[in-house]
Amino acid sequence: MTLDRCWMMSTWFLLLLFASAGTPCSAQRSSTREEREVQTAQEAVVASMVVARSPKGRYRCTQDPLACVGPNKAELGLALLGARVSRTSLSGLAELSKYQLDAGLAEDYQCYVLRDGARIKPYLTSLKPDALSQNCREEVKELSGGARKDALEGLKVEDVCRNPNEIRKSTRDLVSSIDRGARCSSENF
Repeated sequence: MTLDRCWMMSTWFLLLLFASAGTPCSAQRSSTREEREVQTAQEAVVASMVVARSPKGRYRCTQDPLACVGPNKAELGLALLGARVSRTSLSGLAELSKYQLDAGLAEDYQCYVLRDGARIKPYLTSLKPDALSQNCREEVKELSGGARKDALEGLKVEDVCRNPNEIRKSTRDLVSSIDRGARCSSENF
């Protein structure tokens, strides 16, 4: 077996391992299709961030083009959450404030929130920052433990999860922007 084929197989194994093992949300599958889609979207966001922020995950992407081929799972998860304006989706979108979203993802997140404006504001103001931060930490702990522990060695939970004060500040800033009527430019979003 060639070295390239071994790398490809190990990459697919890691992807299957992440997909099959799930996150804490997987154990709490909900009854409606939309609730399952929202949970899957949130899982995609956190899984993508965990891999991207772990030293071995970053290395894998630079060394093996197949390891990170295709669209970013976090961006797809965010797009799925932003596609609907139902209570379930708005709540799921608001809860993404628990993550340390990177530049592009953070900008898209802000644009979805600003687009939804008054509809999402009650979900933002009712967030429980302490519980959200703890939930994120539990998700990362579960994702980075067990069979994936070696693959995600060096991952720092604070690179993925915001602390409660960061969540409060982010939420305040978003609500303030909504109140001011801020919008993203139509050509960028």
